[in-house]
Parts: sequence; structure tokens; C-alpha cells
Amino acid sequence: FVWEALARATQYRVEVGVPDGPRVLAALVPSTMRRYNAPPWLQSKSPQAKLRWRVVALDARGREIGRSAWSAMELKN
Repeated sequence: FVWEALARATQYRVEVGVPDGPRVLAALVPSTMRRYNAPPWLQSKSPQAKLRWRVVALDARGREIGRSAWSAMELKN
């Protein structure tokens, strides 16, 4: 996953979920990072290959200050 920086962000939360369903992954990364590699177990957490993902920007107090739109993704076997 790759995203663009948001000026006041101190960390980002990468979220992966089932379309119209629950999150299967939420990872916090520092604002110095602009990419995240999904863990190998992600595929086993989703019984279907179709997922969606987004990035939520957080400030120093952990408050949401921005978010991307959900983007579709598919896991390959």
C-alpha cells in the first residue's frame, strides 16, 4: 500500500476490510512512512479474494485529520 503525506499527520492507520463488511486488518505506521506491506496472513483472514483498503491520517493526539477513499483490491493465490 502506498499513499501521499498529509502535512499534520503524525501517524497513519492502514485499514483493510471486506466490502460492506468488517475490517480484517488495521496497522499503525509513523508519518515518516508512506508505504505498508501487508502481512502474509492477510490472505487467510479473507475467505474471499476481494477486499478494500484506505489510509486514515491521525494527529499527535490520535484524532483523525483525513482519510482516503476506499480502494478495491484483490488477493492473488
